[in-house]
Amino acid sequence: MNTRSTAGIDTNSETSQTDVAESLCSTCGFCCSGAFFYRTVVTEEEVSCLTSLSVPAKPYRHSKFSIMHPCSALSECKCSIYSQRPQDCRDWSCKLLIATESGTIPFSSAKAIIANGKSKISSLTTRINSFLPPERSGTTNFYLLLHKLTDYVEESIMNGRPEGVGRKALQLIVATRDYLVLINEHFRSPSLLGRINTLIDSVGTAKPGKS
Repeated sequence: MNTRSTAGIDTNSETSQTDVAESLCSTCGFCCSGAFFYRTVVTEEEVSCLTSLSVPAKPYRHSKFSIMHPCSALSECKCSIYSQRPQDCRDWSCKLLIATESGTIPFSSAKAIIANGKSKISSLTTRINSFLPPERSGTTNFYLLLHKLTDYVEESIMNGRPEGVGRKALQLIVATRDYLVLINEHFRSPSLLGRINTLIDSVGTAKPGKS
């Protein structure tokens, strides 16, 4: 989604805001990688085209289909089927893209925001996977991994499991909140943020475990 060719673009010159934003997307890839979406919804008509391009789509709901993230067409932050991408991809623009196109956020600052997000994803992925039980860890979709962490800690509080309510759990939930605040400010409004804010208060008052 929104990953376009950057050939010939000099981001240090007085290029148009649109060109700079196009260059920005090819350094990001969040909207296709699973950073804050589970899937891209596609129509039945789009499925045949996607199948011919070796991009699998699964039945979703209400006669719709979906491409699960990370999208198999994503290659080094660029869409390998960009000219034939689904309509849902064509319609999507994140907050950061809009702000960069309008000149509200400088290109260099936008790149730094993306780098910060990638750093948080890398760190949290390692920490969450080492914290969760093996049967809950290992997904390639980062947003799904955050949901698995949230579910596990909520269940631990409800069932009195000390391993899910200790200091490490609280640190991970706080770090997850920090990541989602970044996403909320610059990309999209994640529904998980409200649950995380509530969970921080719950973990803080739960009986500490050894984790």
